[in-house]
Amino acid sequence: MPKNNPVIFNLLPSENLGGMEQVFLDYCEIQKKNDYEIFAIIPKRFQYFASLKKLEIPYLILNVKGHYDLFANIKLFFLIKKLRAKIIIGHNGRAFAAMSLLRKFIKNVKFLPICHGASFKRIAKFENIIAVSENIKQELISSGCTNDIALINNALKNINQQIPQFNFQDKDKITFGVFSRLSHEKNIKLAINAIAELKQRSKKIIK
Repeated sequence: MPKNNPVIFNLLPSENLGGMEQVFLDYCEIQKKNDYEIFAIIPKRFQYFASLKKLEIPYLILNVKGHYDLFANIKLFFLIKKLRAKIIIGHNGRAFAAMSLLRKFIKNVKFLPICHGASFKRIAKFENIIAVSENIKQELISSGCTNDIALINNALKNINQQIPQFNFQDKDKITFGVFSRLSHEKNIKLAINAIAELKQRSKKIIK
């Protein structure tokens, strides 16, 4: 790897299976293709560990137990110093909390949060923010965020192979669906209630 390229830490203390974790892998892969010296900072039970190894991305284990895990923050501090990391990219609340604390003690390091949605409170103090969709960018602006917000959309790979092709022959019926994992923050219950209300209001048959 070229010596002039900065060392980048991609930080995601998450044990979930979802879009955020896939975006994390995409960032690692893209940075590797551009010859950056990249380290994935992940928990011991990272669900996409096999994919990370397949990409041959160097990784470091960091178990962050909460937003105020002092031991994990100290360990991350010494990892940054030891490997001379210059860019720290965080992908969730626990990462943002650690970055927010460490930037008070570490100079000449760029801390960059990737906003996937949810609470904006922890990233409001960062000078530069990356939003993964136009809606999230507009929500940040509406929340009063005046920081420099860049938009980098999420990418879906091999979409034709991942999403089944449906043949809708009955044009008198409207079909709704939700494409996500079954977890609380995805608001599946809200989607079900919304579809039920639409069915009551509509004269058409909604499946």
